[in-house]
Amino acid sequence: MAEHKFFERYLDISENDLKDFYNFCIVVEQKMLDGELPGITKEYAQQVKEKPGCLTTNLLADYNIFQMQHKVIRKLYAAVRDMAKEACEHYGKDFNEMEYYIQGWINIEGADECTLDEYEQYSIEPNLHEHSGGLGMPDIHGYYCINAEPSTTHYRINGVTPFRNENKNNRAILSETGHKHARGYWGDSSKKRITLAYDTRVAESIQDGGGVSQHWVPLI
Repeated sequence: MAEHKFFERYLDISENDLKDFYNFCIVVEQKMLDGELPGITKEYAQQVKEKPGCLTTNLLADYNIFQMQHKVIRKLYAAVRDMAKEACEHYGKDFNEMEYYIQGWINIEGADECTLDEYEQYSIEPNLHEHSGGLGMPDIHGYYCINAEPSTTHYRINGVTPFRNENKNNRAILSETGHKHARGYWGDSSKKRITLAYDTRVAESIQDGGGVSQHWVPLI
């Protein structure tokens, strides 16, 4: 069995592109609240907003950021595809046979109310979470930092080894599932912490009623 590996890419974009995408994400969040996104009514968004956590994260089953239009989204899609091909090579899989589909969502979060020391305790078991059941390859997951410096994401590699991923803006990473994680402390009250997360799975694992849900898009 191949050892776990993080794959990463920096997008070929300008600093202004990244700033524009930050604002784009803020607009998407507001459109959710205003009931202007297909499938998300104003009333539903308000109900979800009252729940713990981030609105744009809690609504991840109701939209797919890769179905929206922005230069950064196009670049990120290509980068994830490239990383998925590299991951398949590393783990001895055939990318073309995987029939990968992808869904993505944005995480928009304000400054934490607790202290750094308190958050360090929060970012360990049992507060770590997993994606797609944590079954490992061929399921892969990652995220792209839009405004996440300086912060870390805590991982438990193979459920045992602690790893602190130092987040870098404009960097996308990808990992097989099966390694629980949680975001670290964000103390900047002047700007939102924004990342774009994505799950990539094979067609057979996301079939819904005999066909692939339209929520997912092919990674081709």
